[in-house]
Amino acid sequence: MKNELEHIVNKFFSSSNNQILHANLDSKAGEFCKTFDDLLRIMVAYDHPDFYAKKNNDVYIFEHFTIDASHTNKKGSLEQREIVRIETRTNEYYSGDHKGHISDKIENKSSFENFKNNLKTTYQKHISSIPSYMETLREIKVIDEDAKITSCFFIENTSPIGNYVRTGIKIKEFNLFTADFFIDILDDTKNNPDYIFYAQESKFAPILLLMSTKSLNAYKQHSEKITKESFIAFSPYTMTKRFFIERGDESTS
Repeated sequence: MKNELEHIVNKFFSSSNNQILHANLDSKAGEFCKTFDDLLRIMVAYDHPDFYAKKNNDVYIFEHFTIDASHTNKKGSLEQREIVRIETRTNEYYSGDHKGHISDKIENKSSFENFKNNLKTTYQKHISSIPSYMETLREIKVIDEDAKITSCFFIENTSPIGNYVRTGIKIKEFNLFTADFFIDILDDTKNNPDYIFYAQESKFAPILLLMSTKSLNAYKQHSEKITKESFIAFSPYTMTKRFFIERGDESTS
């Protein structure tokens, strides 16, 4: 079982630079930021959902999933498969007596359409699983008939250095919560989770945003039309290098 909680804590909550951002128009998200800070101390890693917390008789369910702008099929994201392939090749190369460096390229073409399709498909798949998450926690006695349940999604955009939006000559970091196509997905979906986190890489540090779906109408008033011309999706090139020094230790760059 992959520990999604450990991954998220290490990546997004292990540094003082990792802060949850929320829109001023979303007061509920601001309140939940404080609650979430307390919940981090009592989170329990699980499998279905990925992690949960229980405070008094309030139960918080969290499901983490990743998206990117690559082509996706039944085997998953091409970008993620390519990353695994490169890591496997590198590890095999250095499991022997090889010295020097190795490089490889991710064979992937990112696009706006891929991003939209991946997001919609993955989001709806996890929406349909919320009832089973609750049933699982009932079976292990985390949820009882008096429990108040709050459901949360943690959407992680794994595209290298994230995605950006071009407005005239300016380029800014992509904000999922004001993107018109995501607002449409939320508007067309019944039983959205109560809160949604969105994380992506940026030039300097990961960005972590939070919204309350109960504030959807406010986001509609500030929506931004995103097009394939304005959406920037990088097709990454990666190079991995490892060097060995005389005493046999290994350093990586």
